[in-house]
Amino acid sequence: MAGVALGVLSDLGVGTGEQIYLVVTLFCIVCAAIVSIFENRYYLSFGINSCWRHFRIPCMLFNYFLAFLIFLPAYLNAPDQATGLQKLHENLPELPERIRRMPIYVVAIDFSLVIGPVVLMGVLIVAEALAFVVLIFLGASKALKERTVSINCVIIQKKFLRALYIQILMILLNMGVPLFYLGVAVPLHYYNQAANNITFIIYSLHGVSSTIVMIWLHKPYRAVIQNIFCRRLSNVGTDRRKSMFEGKTTTNMPSTVNIRIQYNVNILNVVV
Repeated sequence: MAGVALGVLSDLGVGTGEQIYLVVTLFCIVCAAIVSIFENRYYLSFGINSCWRHFRIPCMLFNYFLAFLIFLPAYLNAPDQATGLQKLHENLPELPERIRRMPIYVVAIDFSLVIGPVVLMGVLIVAEALAFVVLIFLGASKALKERTVSINCVIIQKKFLRALYIQILMILLNMGVPLFYLGVAVPLHYYNQAANNITFIIYSLHGVSSTIVMIWLHKPYRAVIQNIFCRRLSNVGTDRRKSMFEGKTTTNMPSTVNIRIQYNVNILNVVV
């Protein structure tokens, strides 16, 4: 498993190994943050008075702690680059010559050091997220049956669950598809540069797509965005009307002065 760094960090002198560790760690931190969002919704809705309130902070801290450690074994056990490149060329003889001339960094020869921890983190995060979604659904169903909350509250919970399902689908598309492809392609020594590029493009769109979906699904976020843009548009319209009014005032001022001066001159002529 190897790669070439072509970003800004390379120009700043950051090593390729450090960049790979940073990318994988940030990916795991994002996954842990997503679980924290689901956990927070469950805790505020149904878990405040449950025993979960004693374990929630240690569990969330464990996720973030694991995110920093999950790729550390592969980073610390990176192979000798000369040996790694020789092994890479043997496994991928169809590698284009223009890529062979690039500064390729071999992450690992033993795929278990990379695929194993990442898959473990992915399974853990998905299991936790699904667990909180199920708990939210069960809590809403129980509250509806026992009539412990109002009908309006239940309707709001159902809307939130619907939005939550759509957000989970976007996460699976943006993160699950690239992970599935890499989990299959790397052990099988399958190389396709176009597929690799598409995979990383899909993953990089996670931030944009999740933000758009969040604004579209959740009314409070949508209202804030609308207020910001409406305020700016109204300020632009007010400034435009103010400038037009000032322009008309300054344009009409000389004609009024001229009329008054001419009127006074005529009076003087009559008196004389």
